[in-house]
Amino acid sequence: LYSGNVDVFCLVSSDSDFTRLAMRLRESGKTVYGIGAKTTPKAFQNACDRFTYTEVLGEGMVTLEPGSTSVVASVKPAHDLDVPTVKAVITPAVTATARDDGWAHLGAVGHHVVNQHPSFDSRNYGFPKLGLLVRKQSFLEVKDVPLENGMTQVWVRLRAARQPAKKSTKKAAATRR
Repeated sequence: LYSGNVDVFCLVSSDSDFTRLAMRLRESGKTVYGIGAKTTPKAFQNACDRFTYTEVLGEGMVTLEPGSTSVVASVKPAHDLDVPTVKAVITPAVTATARDDGWAHLGAVGHHVVNQHPSFDSRNYGFPKLGLLVRKQSFLEVKDVPLENGMTQVWVRLRAARQPAKKSTKKAAATRR
């Protein structure tokens, strides 16, 4: 830390004694990645810029079907992890990063999520990538925007809540009487 030639630290522990160290490193402007078991205290997880559970490391692989471009996820969800619901994490991130038309760039959403929930990892929910996770959420709309270089950007927005059908004005007036 004091030599000034290291920008990122990785703390591999599930011990809460490392919480203060992570906080000190971040106070010094360093990036801190934490890796530990699901039993790691939340204070240590939140003291890191990013925290990954050891339970999701190396559990699965992403494969491509022969002759296809669609990804097949073979990662098993870590159901026993104490993780917040996807909706509770993603909804505020989309709201905070959305443009006026409601669409938010997935990269900005992911960045916001990790800043708010350092232990968030799509693998906790059984998906190797955030893009695959958001595509399976019924509360989100997803669109791919092609770029000039042949790549695509992924954008998301919250689906509009369906409003109940309005009663006709004659029925409404009769109901009020």
